[in-house]
Parts: sequence; C-alpha cells; structure tokens
Amino acid sequence: PPRSPVPLSGSSVRLSINFMSEIPPLADRLAAQAEAKEDTLSLLRSLAIDAVTIEHDAAATCDDHAAALASASAASGAIAAKNLLVRSKLTKGFYLIVAPAAVAVHMGHVRRQLGLKNKDQLRFASEDDLWRLLATAPGSCNPFSLRYDTTHDVTLLLERSLVADREARLVFHPMTNTASTILSVPAFLDVFLPAIGRTDVQIVEGSDD
Repeated sequence: PPRSPVPLSGSSVRLSINFMSEIPPLADRLAAQAEAKEDTLSLLRSLAIDAVTIEHDAAATCDDHAAALASASAASGAIAAKNLLVRSKLTKGFYLIVAPAAVAVHMGHVRRQLGLKNKDQLRFASEDDLWRLLATAPGSCNPFSLRYDTTHDVTLLLERSLVADREARLVFHPMTNTASTILSVPAFLDVFLPAIGRTDVQIVEGSDD
C-alpha cells in the first residue's frame, strides 16, 4: 500500500510520497526528498528537539559526508552515522542498521545476534526497496525515514557504540544527502523514536572484535 508519514506534523509531503510506489524520475524524486526534509525538520521542531541542520554539497558516501562536515563547527565531536538497509535471504525481513561511520559492520556477526540461520545471509536491499519502504534513495538513507514505515516492515538495529554515550550527539541526513541534522542521543532515543511508534529498537554489535 502507499506510504504516508506518521501524522504528527504537516501533510505537505504526503502527496509526493503516497503515489510513488516505484522510483520516480530524478526530478520528481529530488522534489519529494526536499519536501520530506522540510516535513522531517518540522516534526523535530514540533517535538521540541534541539537540532541543528547544516546544508552542504551532496554527500552520498561516508567519506563525502566527513568532508562536508569537516569545516562545520556545529558538527565538531558529533558521531556521523552510516545507515544500511539489508534484507535476510530466507525470512525476507528488512533491517535498518545504523552505526557510527567509523565502525565496521560484519553482516555475519549481526545475523548471529538476530538468531538467523547460518544460510540466511543479510544482503543489501535494492534501490526499489529503499524507496518503497523508507521513501529514500541510496546515499540518503537515514533513521528519520522510519517515519514512513508505518507498518513496521523494517526493524531498526542500532550499533551499540552509536548510543552508548548519552552525552553524545548524532548526525543523520534529514531525508536528503545535501544536509545533515545533529541531535543528541537522548533526543533521538527518548523523543523521536517513541514519537513515531518505534519502541522495538534492537541494540547490536557491529563486530566481535
């Protein structure tokens, strides 16, 4: 079924997303992502989350993202995250793994923590899956997009070191990779996730090192 965000803020983005079950042309996709960004930032404001958003050139990789944030004082000391949407080979379940960009994520180790069988490998989801489930695209994947997964088809997995320090700040793309939003760990865990109905978060370790 068509996806619409959890109805917590303005509805400006809903028409752009609802009727796009397949990846739209680039211009339409960028327009929809821009609307989703504004809707996401509006939601953060409505939740009284103290967040800072930095505009920058498109940053589709972790290296690009680090370069884009290098001169941004607001991002100093914050943990930039990588976001991996994966799917299990046998059970077909989807998982969004959110981990510090600098932390290695070994899929076999994550699979074992989920209790999946050895032959049930975790594979990267397709571009179609990213758009259909999370209304986002490769290089822009982010946990804010879980707001669009109203049927909870995607399980959120947080790498332990991402949220171990309650004093830390996190950096996520706000639905588009031309911006970065910085917020505290408590704001993310205790305010944003409960507001979108995400109380089923699992904590995993990226590797057994």
